[in-house]
Amino acid sequence: MTDQVLTEQLTIEEYIRLFDKEGPLEIIDGEIIIMSPNVFGHIFTIRTLFLILHTFVTNFKLGEVFTESTFVLPDTSKQWVKGSRLPDLIFIRAGRLDDYKTNTPDWREKPLMIVPDLVVEVVSPGDSYSDIDRKVDTYLADGVERIWIIDPQRRKVRVHLQAQAHPITYKDSQMLDGGETLPEFSVKVSELFE
Repeated sequence: MTDQVLTEQLTIEEYIRLFDKEGPLEIIDGEIIIMSPNVFGHIFTIRTLFLILHTFVTNFKLGEVFTESTFVLPDTSKQWVKGSRLPDLIFIRAGRLDDYKTNTPDWREKPLMIVPDLVVEVVSPGDSYSDIDRKVDTYLADGVERIWIIDPQRRKVRVHLQAQAHPITYKDSQMLDGGETLPEFSVKVSELFE
């Protein structure tokens, strides 16, 4: 299937059927984008960061970290999908996730319907700057608080914040911190690529 523009909204059920049929996909501004498989270096970087973050958030009971988890943007009735995202990694604070589970009794049978606090995208060799920039703009518009763009080829991390106009770049030898999203978290950038 090639990219297409949606002519009508999808219900949650239609979205799930489309995802089952076509595989991993995103819906951004009405456009269906089928996701390509990741190269192993990409997967390795995601796994490394997941292990580091999972250990940290579990020890401090801060929330949950998930890899390649789709989240959808429902309309106010939560019956229609306005958009969907498939970041490489997400973090959701414990209180927000607990509230979501309490207020969504059938949460196990639906895609995740909450905007994460942190989104991580790992740049693959074939990713264009425009595609990455579009994703950042989309995540910020969705309300994501903190976005990490990890570039293994250039061994750096670019951090975008909801409350800040310009990104901050962390290079190989610098410490990446979690700011207010992940208080007291830090990791040397080079550790993400080992």
